[in-house]
Amino acid sequence: MIRAAFTNPTGASPLVRTLLAALEPLSAFVPLHATEQMDRAVQTTGLSDWGEPSFRAGLDALLAAADGDARLSAVGRITLRNAVDASLRNRLHFVQARKLCGAAMERPVRRPLLIAAMPRTGSSLLQRLLASHPDALSIPLWLGLRPTPAPDRAEWVAGGSRGRRRGAWWTALGVRTLQPAMMAKHPVGVDHPVECAYFMMSTFMALQWWAVWPVYDYAEWFARQSVTPAYRTFREHLQLVQHPLPGTHWVLKSPGHFLRMEEALSVLPEARVVRLHRDPVQVLASNHSLFATAQGLMSSHLAHDRIASINESALAAAAHRAVASAHRTDRERVMDVRYEDLVADPAGVVRRIHRWAGVRHDEGVERCLRRVLQDDPRRRYGRHRYSAEQLVDAPAVRERFGAYMERFL
Repeated sequence: MIRAAFTNPTGASPLVRTLLAALEPLSAFVPLHATEQMDRAVQTTGLSDWGEPSFRAGLDALLAAADGDARLSAVGRITLRNAVDASLRNRLHFVQARKLCGAAMERPVRRPLLIAAMPRTGSSLLQRLLASHPDALSIPLWLGLRPTPAPDRAEWVAGGSRGRRRGAWWTALGVRTLQPAMMAKHPVGVDHPVECAYFMMSTFMALQWWAVWPVYDYAEWFARQSVTPAYRTFREHLQLVQHPLPGTHWVLKSPGHFLRMEEALSVLPEARVVRLHRDPVQVLASNHSLFATAQGLMSSHLAHDRIASINESALAAAAHRAVASAHRTDRERVMDVRYEDLVADPAGVVRRIHRWAGVRHDEGVERCLRRVLQDDPRRRYGRHRYSAEQLVDAPAVRERFGAYMERFL
């Protein structure tokens, strides 16, 4: 059983664990009702146009899963309700902004560089390096949480408004306090670039809902859906944000791009894709450990084996598609990079990507890369340690991913 490998997976202190346990009786008083939450968003924002109605299916699936066998803790229900409320407000503001800024919708997305990779492949490191480019646009936490209204140049240079930064600061503080183990696995900070799923959360078809809360039925439902509508919203968010800002290209990252690469490219024909590849045994073991920490706060009754099965099946299907399409891959649009090469020479990999993508690379860019590499989160938070032997059946994984490993590793 995978569960045996995790004791206090969040790393929370005894005092924090005691306080969280004391909150448990409150879980019965945290309702999750779509209609009530939508009405509250309308009252709060003064807006009522929800745009394309497809989001409702995802919202209903999410809340049904939360009230099903997720067995959320009080903190799990409170944080999920708050995230749904915020996403509904963001959706109303997004639809309004789209109507008011039609000119932005006519512009192409600025040369997006999509990091499409399985999780735990060094994608966050590569994202930080590429996003450090002076001409790059990315999605920092303060923007991911509140993507609309789009920041103007002054706010962008300042690193977000006071309200946006305050909200991101509280989010990061919550992670450091309640899930300190997360900081060694996936550091969170106000200015850290985050995954593209933040711009898709208002569609309620986003990996972020599953990555944070153990909504098993939602994850299985999500795997069967087309995410093209979510990518259309994602594209429009990028268009709105970039419209008033300087910058030559976007740097974007999400495991979702690897899982749904064909849909991503169909909606973002301007994109160039960097795929990272790592031994699936290490990928899955590290990912299981990450999910135990992220979701360990949201439920004390995690079905670890079911989490592992859902994630492994999704990644295996995506790996199979990557192999099947390898002979059709346009090398001008897709670049493959091994995890070992990135770890051995991260700056060298970035130079290669910049040359391939036609992005300027000079001494100023090199200085930015050196600053990122010197600011290694592992020095502050420690290394992410896990035992692959305890978390995965290595021979079975290597057999299941054999064709992928032969092709890309």
